[in-house]
Order: sequence, then structure tokens, then C-alpha cells
Amino acid sequence: MIEVNLNPEAGRKKRRRRGLPSGGALASLRGGLGGRDPWVTGAVAVFAVVLLGCGFLWLRQRSLTADVAERLDTASADSIRLSDLRELGDSLVARRQEINDRLFLVQQLDDGRFTWPRIMHEVSRALPEYAWLTSLKRLEPSPSLRVEIQGIAAAPLVITDFIQRLEDSPFIDDVQIKTTALQEIDGLAAQGFTLEIAYAQPRAAAADTRPVVGAGS
Repeated sequence: MIEVNLNPEAGRKKRRRRGLPSGGALASLRGGLGGRDPWVTGAVAVFAVVLLGCGFLWLRQRSLTADVAERLDTASADSIRLSDLRELGDSLVARRQEINDRLFLVQQLDDGRFTWPRIMHEVSRALPEYAWLTSLKRLEPSPSLRVEIQGIAAAPLVITDFIQRLEDSPFIDDVQIKTTALQEIDGLAAQGFTLEIAYAQPRAAAADTRPVVGAGS
């Protein structure tokens, strides 16, 4: 039997409906295409956190490296400066020692320079009237300078006066009488004597230590 379809549009609509997916399938399809997978989102978040952490650690390490380099440069500059100061200090110490050695040498030379003139000045100043010197001889050199004095006095009391004056001098110490002898000079009796004295370093407050030349002016 032959059938004739008098409404061909109805068949087409049915076929179209059979070929189209259902509403649940469309929703599932939309969810799979438009939604996000939680595993993918977590992986992206972890990657972002790791990337930020690496960036922070790199920046921090760079800052620490720069700080360490700056401190190293400062320490090197301070070390060089301290080394220069130490060399300068050593040079000043050596210079000071050299100056002290020279001053000590000059002081030694100066201490003994005027000792003998001072002894002669003190002896001549202590010599009383009616006494004459015949010899003045150095027995020991400086600093323990000892001198022998020979002379003639008109009387023994004159020798006593001479000894007293020598002992009163702050530059003379240890006055000793070595010999005395009666002598006759031009028909007159006289007393010869030999004394020994030592040089004494006086205290500054006890004696006038001005140069002998011009001391009386």
C-alpha cells in the first residue's frame, strides 16, 4: 500500500528534534565549556604563589647581597684608614724615640760642659784673703768629678775659712784635707795645704744655676 505524506514539514520537525541534544546535555555541555576545573585552578594558584615567592626571595637575596657588598666596602675602607693611622702612629713613636735619644745625648753633653768652669768659679769665689792657689788638678772625670786643690795660706785659720766656704757651696761636696805643711816664703812663714773636693749636682731651688759668664751682672 502506498502512503502519501500530506504534511512534509511535520516530519522535518520531528527529525530535527531527534538530532538535537536534550536540555540536560546542553547544560552539561555549557558547564564543561564555560566552568573551571578546581584542579586546574589550584595548580594555577600554586604556580602563582611559587612564582611570587621566588620573586620575593630573589629580591631579598639581591638586597642582602648589596648590603653585604656595601659593608665589605666600608670595612675595607676602614681597614685601609686604620692601617694608615697605624703606620703614622708607628712613625711618630719612632720619631719621638729618636728625638728623646738626641735630647738625652745633648743633655749628657750639656751636663758636663760647664762642670769644670763651675768648679773653678766656686773655688775662686770661696778663696779668702791671704790665701793663694798654686795648683788645681782634676782627679776623676764627670759625672763623679773630683778635684785636687793646692795652695798657700797666711795662717791655719785662713785654711779653715776656705774649707768652710767650700762646704757652703751647693756645687761642692766632700771637702777633705789631704796635707798641710809649714812653708817659708820670702822670709815669712806660710801654711801650705792640699784639699780634695767633689762636684755636686745641686737642686734647682738650692742654687743659682745661671751660666758662670755674666753671673755677677
